[in-house]
Amino acid sequence: GSSIADQNAGAVGYSSYYPQAYTQYTASQAQVGQQAATPTANKTKESNVDLLSGLDFTISQAPLIPQQNVASKSETGEVKPSDASESKTNVSKPVPPKEERPALPEIKRLNVKILPSKQLNNNDVKCLFMQEIEKYEKYVETLTNKTLSGPTNLDIKWKEIQDKQDAEGQKKIISVARCYPMKNRFPDILPYDYSRVELHGTKDDYINASYIYDVSPYAPSFIVTQTPTSSTSGDFWTMIREQQVELIFCVSNDTEIGQDVYWPKEKGQHLNVLNMVISLQSVIVKSHWIERLISVNLPEKRESWVVMHLQFTSWPGSLFPTSPEPFIAYVLELITLYQQQRCATHPVVVHCTSGIGKSGLACLLTAAIYDVTNNSNSVPDLACLASKLTNCRKNILRDREHLKFAYEAFLSYMKQIVNQGKSPLTVSFILLLARFIRN
Repeated sequence: GSSIADQNAGAVGYSSYYPQAYTQYTASQAQVGQQAATPTANKTKESNVDLLSGLDFTISQAPLIPQQNVASKSETGEVKPSDASESKTNVSKPVPPKEERPALPEIKRLNVKILPSKQLNNNDVKCLFMQEIEKYEKYVETLTNKTLSGPTNLDIKWKEIQDKQDAEGQKKIISVARCYPMKNRFPDILPYDYSRVELHGTKDDYINASYIYDVSPYAPSFIVTQTPTSSTSGDFWTMIREQQVELIFCVSNDTEIGQDVYWPKEKGQHLNVLNMVISLQSVIVKSHWIERLISVNLPEKRESWVVMHLQFTSWPGSLFPTSPEPFIAYVLELITLYQQQRCATHPVVVHCTSGIGKSGLACLLTAAIYDVTNNSNSVPDLACLASKLTNCRKNILRDREHLKFAYEAFLSYMKQIVNQGKSPLTVSFILLLARFIRN
């Protein structure tokens, strides 16, 4: 597995680029960076003040009671920039007008400090923690054991996820994606209309990508997508630009990507994509992934920014890794880099070939680690978190074997807490066990 030194080295390398990463950003782009709190945020130049500046608010009579349908647009009562233009953009699109897209919740950035590892040397604390791990380990070991009624525990959990997905899926529509069959790698892996990412700077607004949110209130928001093809790489980089993405996690190896490489292969090389120039600034090969620093330039607008690209290389094709530790190390690297991200509201892009399966695993494990770190009352229910994922992208975990791997990987993570004692998320477990001691 990847060592802690490898992870720390990656974190230092990333943060060292930040002082110069955004120096060439224009003032207008900095304003855009303050938006994107919702997946439907319209990239307009008008602010809330501009939209209201021409209105006369003086009245000669008692104020009217607000209509219910107006008040329901926003629980906070705030006027959002997208509200003014939503009716215009929906007129020409096949998205049903009754299906409203929920807003992204406000992202909470963790402020977790590393406590001295000697905290875990307390025998009482370690004993209690080991008991919790043993309980969870026994549960994981019985996942494939048949119950008295016949199906295994894993079958039961998977059926729960599928039943919830089917029930919620009846309320959702997949129509826009069917209008662009050439942009989908697989005809049956399509984004819901309500959670799909809309493009604003291309001929059409479609890309096979889904917003992933409301899984955990503490985890980052994700965009899960398929590996771009040679004909959709322009859409991919347009999405990266419009969504202000700073981190791309590629869960596909070179064999799976094949000829559809969407970044320059050699350091110093440039790739022209639409009106953008993609350049590879640096490459660091680690035990289980490759770390690339990529710059994106828009010469016409004199804009430039950097994107960190991490490609996981230790997934053996269609099989599962013999050990989940490398993938857990990869997810922890994701969390480390997100903690250093310039803006916490910018989504993290995760993709594999189809946009389901390994991408779903990365999101699920990230959410589980964040969840247990901030809500230390119990170990998170992975099946419940998985159901929230499928609410945003259908079949995001692909099959029950991916769910089984998620349980095994999360168990591996909890064991690492005791063995290493230096995880940046150890503080939560220390607080959890301290509660047990007090009680």
